[in-house]
Amino acid sequence: MILDFSDNGLTGTIPENFGSLKSLVRLNFEINKLGSGKIGDLKFLSFLANCTSLEVLGLAQNRFGGELPSSIANLSTHLRILTMEDNLFHGNIPVGIGNLVNLSLLGFEGNNLSGSFPEVIGKLNKLEGLELNAKFNLSLLYI
Repeated sequence: MILDFSDNGLTGTIPENFGSLKSLVRLNFEINKLGSGKIGDLKFLSFLANCTSLEVLGLAQNRFGGELPSSIANLSTHLRILTMEDNLFHGNIPVGIGNLVNLSLLGFEGNNLSGSFPEVIGKLNKLEGLELNAKFNLSLLYI
């Protein structure tokens, strides 16, 4: 199942009931006005853990804010593409991102992420594209 809501001027929050779509393979909300720029905007990610077939999650160019939740680690291990660029995130990338072993593209640029860069990203063997533009301490990064 593919759901693509990109570039529709959507506002508000993403409903938690998307987590009940077990056969969801692609979910795209890019280029909208979702989120409030505050903590809790990504609460729906914990419900997407039920979407065990999810391969593509597009959340770029919205107004999602706060810190990236640790629940990002519970997304499908089939996830290949995760785009979250051009939002209002701050803080660290959660270490649990290393659980997403099939990622080939990870996009976080255009946010205000900072802190230590998680070493586990170096263990994502299928990663072909890592899009940042943040202030990280890269002294511990071994790719």
